[in-house]
Amino acid sequence: MAEPEVAPESVMWWSNDTVVVNGSVFTLGVAPGKGPTLTIKGINKKHQGVYSCEACVGTVLVKGSVTLPIILAVPVVDIEQSSLPQISVACSEPTTLTCCLTSLEGNMTVTWKNETVQTSSVTASSLCSTYKATISNPCQDTVYTCTFSNEVGATSYAIAVYYIPTNDKTCPSNYPWPETKRNGVAHVRCPPGYRGTALRRCSADGVWGAIFKNCTSNRFTNVEGKVQLMEDGIGNPTELVPQLLAEMKTITQVPEPSSQEQTLLMGDVRSAHASLDKIIHVASARDVRFNKNVSKDFLDSASNLLDGSVKESWSQLEFMGSMDSSSLLQTTEDFTHLIDAEEFFSSARTLGSKKSREDFNLSSSNILMAGSLYRAGETPTAYHQQFKVDEQTSSVYIDSMAISNLTEKSNLTITSMAFTTLMDLLPLRLAPGLASEASSGPPSVGSLVLSTVLSGAQGGNSSSISMNLALRGVEPGAPLKKTPHCSFWDFKLNGSVGGWSTEGCMTSNITDNAVSCICTHTTPFSILRLPETSQVDLTFAIITYVCLSISNVFLIFAVVLESMLLHQNKRYGQESNGEENDDDHGGHHSLSRGIKLNIICALLLSHVWFMVAISNSNPTVCSLSQFFLHLSYLCAFSWLLVQAIHLLLNGNSIYGGSSGRKVMAATFAGGYGLPVLISVITVAATHSQPDSCWLNWDSSNALFALVIPVLLVIAVDLAVAVYVLLRTRLWDHDGQKLQEGGGLLGDSTTGKAWKLLILMTGLAVIWGVGAYFFMPDGNKIPAVTYLFAVLNAIQGVIVVVFNSLLDEEVKQLLNRSMTIVSYEGMKEKDSPLVVSEYDIENNTVDGVYRLQRPNQVTCAICGGLPEVSCTECKQSFCRGCDEKQHERLDRRNHERTMNGGQSNVCGICGKPTEVTCDDCEGSFCSECDDKSHRHPERLFHKRSLRSSSSNLMEM
Repeated sequence: MAEPEVAPESVMWWSNDTVVVNGSVFTLGVAPGKGPTLTIKGINKKHQGVYSCEACVGTVLVKGSVTLPIILAVPVVDIEQSSLPQISVACSEPTTLTCCLTSLEGNMTVTWKNETVQTSSVTASSLCSTYKATISNPCQDTVYTCTFSNEVGATSYAIAVYYIPTNDKTCPSNYPWPETKRNGVAHVRCPPGYRGTALRRCSADGVWGAIFKNCTSNRFTNVEGKVQLMEDGIGNPTELVPQLLAEMKTITQVPEPSSQEQTLLMGDVRSAHASLDKIIHVASARDVRFNKNVSKDFLDSASNLLDGSVKESWSQLEFMGSMDSSSLLQTTEDFTHLIDAEEFFSSARTLGSKKSREDFNLSSSNILMAGSLYRAGETPTAYHQQFKVDEQTSSVYIDSMAISNLTEKSNLTITSMAFTTLMDLLPLRLAPGLASEASSGPPSVGSLVLSTVLSGAQGGNSSSISMNLALRGVEPGAPLKKTPHCSFWDFKLNGSVGGWSTEGCMTSNITDNAVSCICTHTTPFSILRLPETSQVDLTFAIITYVCLSISNVFLIFAVVLESMLLHQNKRYGQESNGEENDDDHGGHHSLSRGIKLNIICALLLSHVWFMVAISNSNPTVCSLSQFFLHLSYLCAFSWLLVQAIHLLLNGNSIYGGSSGRKVMAATFAGGYGLPVLISVITVAATHSQPDSCWLNWDSSNALFALVIPVLLVIAVDLAVAVYVLLRTRLWDHDGQKLQEGGGLLGDSTTGKAWKLLILMTGLAVIWGVGAYFFMPDGNKIPAVTYLFAVLNAIQGVIVVVFNSLLDEEVKQLLNRSMTIVSYEGMKEKDSPLVVSEYDIENNTVDGVYRLQRPNQVTCAICGGLPEVSCTECKQSFCRGCDEKQHERLDRRNHERTMNGGQSNVCGICGKPTEVTCDDCEGSFCSECDDKSHRHPERLFHKRSLRSSSSNLMEM
């Protein structure tokens, strides 16, 4: 007769009077011929105690027990009693390190070591071991490691010591934070009732960073320990799951704003999520179903973890790479498979009144849940659920045909959840395709997150689903600033850490405040908004790049010309005086050149940064372009203001004998000092717009810090130009324009005022359009966008034309350059020197000039054409270099010289102020052109003094 066998289903085990079930540590079984068995995986000290069992052998109930003896465990470091994992100390300060255990286990030994030294093992006679760290010379950061060992195994604990060199930058002591070496991390103990440490990084500049409170409340630690025992297999999950979820709901409850309770910290969130995830895992493995009350406890617990007050903790967890809110989203979706939908309706249903579809719903502060139960074999209706949040309605829809295909053989439960805060917590990780589309700016989640889960479907979770998602933060009728994309959270992306994707989803309709989507799968959905890249934006970028490139060519050309003339003027002043004379008005002429050069350079820099700002793919580059764009535009217009003031003071003869260096220092302070101050304050006090590299307009109106100074400069410059024109009496009493040197746009004070007036009028138009373009809706009008793109480039061209190309010295420099090129070309061709319209019989050129014979001397400036002499004043000059200067700029003096002996009344101002120069015996008006007489534009006059014994012209 065979021995009766043990029925496996009858076997039950208890550990210290607590039921034991199959879990991650305990496995129940029956050994053939031996009876019931209990296998313990990873046994440790908490598993010791009395184990009892009972089983049915045939018809006999057999009981037994066994005592598990004291178990020797691997030593465990007591972090709360040991030294902090990172400390900063002065080089001269001796340091004692401590390493402690929670308990002594068997024959314990301890060793200490660093990179170069290791102590011999000593017997650990107490829970703590200390070590006096040696100080190396020079001081060097060192990691010390203590290792405890026994017969079972070993455990180690590392302590990093940062030595602070003398006079090195540190983050100052700020209780409870100790003085910390730069680039180091400070640790402090968590407050009473919490375990762990808070962290704070010290930057390279010795500035404290954000505080990371990696602390876990003892309440969460205790619950997590209970959940871990349940996962091991100790306790009945059917009884424990409701108890643990009720406890989780209590400890995760968000405190009132007025209360003194601590919000959930990093460690709390991590521990709470770990506990919820393990509860769902155990319930799923043991087929524990959630009734309405248990479901409500879970939903409230998850909702508490998604509260807005916990956002900082989620961000810190994500920053440290521990976890992010998408893991809680996955846990919540897994929870929906455990809902006992039948139980939801049993209390309200009368006998025999089952329907083909029954709806259920639950709500918490941050999660709204609604669903439907479809019975197999019944003709289903379409699934349609709506969620109203902040007066906006989002909905989900699955047609009846798709549901009918899924309910042929089994019941189907469809559960939808609307997460009202998760869109602000989920990280903005994107699928590769979306990442390339978002290169022009940061994306944003534009709606609540809507998740739909199908349970019991024979075909899985594949189904065509339609959604209508309300856009948040959009006013009715307002244009969308970003392009909405129907997207879902793909848990498999980015190495299974998850990310946003649009695969299998399409946008069917877009209105002012909602987006309709159709997807071929059911997962967490939301509207991902990417920066809009319209055809207008593309055309604007092309026009801007082309026009600014052309403008930059003009600006670079002008920089070269102005630099050459500035160098020429400085050298001329030194040669004429034997040394550089700051009080000479030639210094003020060089100052005028320097002002023009700074205007052009600042405008060139602004064009370069404007081109960078168009493609703002990198936040760092975007911030830099925002700052330098602001700074360079302010500098350009500050120098335009300096130019106007210079014109005003020079025209009123205010400079007098003032030092050129003092004036130069004052102009640089105004040209660069004030713009730098405004730019730094603006950037420090505000931030850029989220979708562009311009200064913010909507929230802080920081763009006024650019527009207002620019418009003020334009207004002041226009006023100066009008004043100077009236001051110089441009129009005589008969309304006839006086022909001052160079005509209307020459280099006289009047000509400069006219050029300033025309220039600032053009800039006023350009910046009027620009101010409107930078307004929130200004760049939405294509005509304004294209007009600004062209005008923005034109301002560089008009500045070059009116500030440089119409300048007489620039025109002379260009003429000389052309003459040199022409003469060099003739020499290469070995052609004889030909002077146009040369009359051999009269020995004149154009009836005005006579060649110097027999001593033909080539020009020292251009090295080309011989110098010639004026038949009237007998002065020599180079026709190629300064024919026009002789005829135009100095002609007034020349003509007055011819009449100077007859009258001392100035022919320009009509005053008896015509005087004679002691050096050259030429006359000039002390009232009209005393400065001009000393100015480098009197090149002919000064050259005549130096060339009395030679025909060579020198600069």
